[in-house]
Amino acid sequence: MTILYSNIFNTLDLHGETLEVAMYLVKGFISDNIKMKNEYIAIIHGNGEVLKSNLLKYLKKSKDVKEFNIDIYNSGQTLIKLDI
Repeated sequence: MTILYSNIFNTLDLHGETLEVAMYLVKGFISDNIKMKNEYIAIIHGNGEVLKSNLLKYLKKSKDVKEFNIDIYNSGQTLIKLDI
């Protein structure tokens, strides 16, 4: 199933962050949204391959992520459904 874009998503923008800081922020963002019972979130990572590929690897392994996909309208953003 493809998660379509929605303006109700809580969003984390990682532009300008190093990989180490970005991954720290992602983990906290996911954790915070699970606590708040927000099922859908978005992460803006840009189109750079290092951050994007590391984020996707992390999401694939995360037990907190039910599904995710690259936004069909913005390839620099990933839409995520959390396992609430």
